[in-house]
Amino acid sequence: MVEGDAAGRIGIVRSGLVKLVASHPDGHEAVLGVRGVGDLVGELSLFDSGPRSASVITLVPSEVQVVDGQEFVELVAARPSVAMAVIRTLTGRLRSSDEDRLFLGADGVSRRLARELLQLSETFGVVREDGAIDIDLPFSQDDLAAVVGASRDAVARALRTWRDQGLVATGRRRITLLDPSGLSRRFQF
Repeated sequence: MVEGDAAGRIGIVRSGLVKLVASHPDGHEAVLGVRGVGDLVGELSLFDSGPRSASVITLVPSEVQVVDGQEFVELVAARPSVAMAVIRTLTGRLRSSDEDRLFLGADGVSRRLARELLQLSETFGVVREDGAIDIDLPFSQDDLAAVVGASRDAVARALRTWRDQGLVATGRRRITLLDPSGLSRRFQF
């Protein structure tokens, strides 16, 4: 699914992880979200008949079941339980988007990045025996910058500072929260 294309189908993530990426006319890309097993992708264009608002890119080997758009719309119309599930999903995404906009305007890069890493650790984190949390998501610093609306350099500076303070450890497409409570306390979450 590619940003700008006409919709004719949706996807259901059966395995793996995908990210949704939208581009600004100046070339800047924003990561709008990460979707995992059971999540829908590409459904918005079916309901408003507009072009796709984002491209779907796999983060790891993934299987996405493709469903004909008209069949999906008919299923939603015929089954109130399916319609309610879609409405709950879209409502949750809208709330999340509203929250992101609020924090984008009110918080600095370090605070937005800390909030995002803590949220990612809740969803994709693997807690180690020592209490550290490995974020099991192959995000690059460019991806993190796109998610929090910052430059890669600003994200790299924040991570460097936190490494020096013993809050995080980083590697190629790997982040470990060494002291998640300390990171949370630092920004009063």
